[in-house]
Formats: sequence, C-alpha cells, structure tokens
Amino acid sequence: MYSVGDVVCYPMHGIGKIESIKKSSALGELSDYYVLRFEEGRIVTMVPVAGAEELGLRYVLSADECRHAIDYISLASPINLSSDWEKRRQYVTSQLNSGDPLKTIDVIITLSTRSGYRGLSTGEHRILDASIKTLVSELTYVLSIDESVITKLIDTRIDSIRKSL
Repeated sequence: MYSVGDVVCYPMHGIGKIESIKKSSALGELSDYYVLRFEEGRIVTMVPVAGAEELGLRYVLSADECRHAIDYISLASPINLSSDWEKRRQYVTSQLNSGDPLKTIDVIITLSTRSGYRGLSTGEHRILDASIKTLVSELTYVLSIDESVITKLIDTRIDSIRKSL
C-alpha cells in the first residue's frame, strides 16, 4: 500500500504524487482511492487502492533501473503486432498496464516503427504519445537529465529500425 506523499508512476499519465487516500462511492460501493496529482499539477485522478497494482501503479524506478531502461532502448526491436486494431489495443494496453518500463519501451518502439510503414489509428497515436511522455517524464525525473536527451535516444533507435526495414 502506498502512502500520502509517495511519488509513483501511473501508465499513460506519468509521474505523480499521492495527495491523499479517500473513501469514495462508485457504483454504490464505498472504496478507498489514491488521489494522484501529476507533474504538471493540472491533472488529478483517483485510483482504487484495491486495483492499483493491476492498473500499473508503481513506485518510480531507481536510478539503476532507469539506466537499464536507457540501455534497453538502444537494443529494443519492434514486435510484430496483429493487423486487427482491437487485438493490438488489447496487447498494448496489457503491456502498458503491467507497469514494466521495458514493456513500455517495446510499445513505443513497435508503434513508432509501425507508424512509419502502416500508419496508426488516432487511438494508437494517443497511446504512443502518452507512453513516450510517461517514459520520458520518469527517466528525466529520476536521473535529472533533460527530456531532449531521452527523446533523441528514442528517435535515433526508431530511425535505425526504420532504415533496416
């Protein structure tokens, strides 16, 4: 269980801080929720305590884990996804909700590469943009480096893969 003040990562939103834990009623059932405020301060969301792990909520990575993720970016390869949008969406959602940053990197590389030769739906573009934002925000937060460094690394890997196709 997380505590008020903990800094966490939440898929599709990025780095946030737990502002409070409050009881709220959803569908007639009273449950505990984490109230998260994200980096920009404009977005606040509630995550059910009981389902937080399944939704991908996790503590931010350590510096060593971030460095490993950066190394992984340079080795990542696209995954062959189904041509069926619904199957792709389910796969991508499950990868992102796992909370595993390496799976997020796989999603970013795969969707970015796919966008270069097959195109992406509007939904896939939103997922890709949010995934990049989440990954970049966490790596820059933990390692105290500029966003452009991580973005350039991702872009370089994607360009390299596209040239090899």
